[in-house]
Amino acid sequence: MDTWYKTSEEVVPSIWLKGTEALFDLHNIVSRVIKESSKQVYNPSSDEVAFWRGKFLAFTHETYRAVMRDELYYALSNLDKIRLLVASGWYMEMEQHLDSSYGVWSKIEGKRSKLKQWQLNLLGSWDCGRNPMTL
Repeated sequence: MDTWYKTSEEVVPSIWLKGTEALFDLHNIVSRVIKESSKQVYNPSSDEVAFWRGKFLAFTHETYRAVMRDELYYALSNLDKIRLLVASGWYMEMEQHLDSSYGVWSKIEGKRSKLKQWQLNLLGSWDCGRNPMTL
């Protein structure tokens, strides 16, 4: 359960409210805003895409450097971040806002995922161990 406290003037339609439910809304203020929010479409800005690209390239480079320094746990941690960035890039392509914290996979895989089966299969195939030759 997520709770937040705002004045009625501060509650405006947002992509963050898509798919939410008000459990108690005595004056139907939040329910109205949630209904309006369901019509909003997420369009990633060029700044968001540039930020995503920078993070992707940085983690790719840092993964390489970690392998070269024989820091394999760090490399594996970075690989997981690269997987997450690829998945979030697919969400951006679909104009779907990924409503989860960074590093949380709960809405990327499993029943709540909006990814296609081939995307989920591809993510699942990117598995490796601590052997630097397989990273």
